[in-house]
Amino acid sequence: MNIQLSNVDEIIAMFKETVNPLSPHIIADLDQLQTELIEAEISTDFNVLIGKCRICGNEQITIIPSVADLDNMECGNCHNMTLQEKDND
Repeated sequence: MNIQLSNVDEIIAMFKETVNPLSPHIIADLDQLQTELIEAEISTDFNVLIGKCRICGNEQITIIPSVADLDNMECGNCHNMTLQEKDND
């Protein structure tokens, strides 16, 4: 799964429809990140995807700017930069 969204409001709306809406802390972090991307004149598109760690096997939903390295994200479990988009198997 890899969904591309063009702003934080679309991300918030998507998660409101699930059983796990985003916490106010995460929303504030996403708003701040979007502001910094705008100030740096970088695309504010985001990817929402399921990632899997190459080391510990942890799977997690990840929200990441589309300009980021999608093959070397930080794992929420082991904290190595070894999370990548999960293959659709």
